[in-house]
Amino acid sequence: MSTCYFVKYFTAALFVCLFLVWAFIFVVAPCIEKLPAVQPIAKFIETRGIDVGALYYTEVEEASVAELNMHNTINYTPQKQ
Repeated sequence: MSTCYFVKYFTAALFVCLFLVWAFIFVVAPCIEKLPAVQPIAKFIETRGIDVGALYYTEVEEASVAELNMHNTINYTPQKQ
């Protein structure tokens, strides 16, 4: 097989992947946001003014409280004897 074939194949694969990312961001994600199970969470985030991107950096109080709760749950869970 020639290198030209591989270049065409990988270029096509790149464009397919980029299209799939675009479709998820602009088509699938907005549809997921409208699901009844997700709407209360989205409304809570919007009304609290939470920057969801900041959750990864724990710049939001809720993220710090959640981390502390998870840590305490893991460390202080009653053990069976």
